[in-house]
Amino acid sequence: RISKFICTIFLFILCLVGLIAFILWLSLRPHRPRFFVEDFTMLSLAQLNVSPQSVQVHFNVTIRNPNQKVEVHYDSISCTLYY
Repeated sequence: RISKFICTIFLFILCLVGLIAFILWLSLRPHRPRFFVEDFTMLSLAQLNVSPQSVQVHFNVTIRNPNQKVEVHYDSISCTLYY
């Protein structure tokens, strides 16, 4: 009879710990940030007398971060274009 009581208490504690771990996992699981190129233009590319090294490139990137506790930091972005 005591062994049944101890087994019941052990299973209750195990279920409680499992429920707490599941709730913590749901609230803290990270999601990947998403990067979108919204606008991309290459100025002066249609002109014949412009060298490929002097073409100006403008682009807008939007970052969507669904995480409230995780931040995205960056210092600089380099881009290489081949055509």
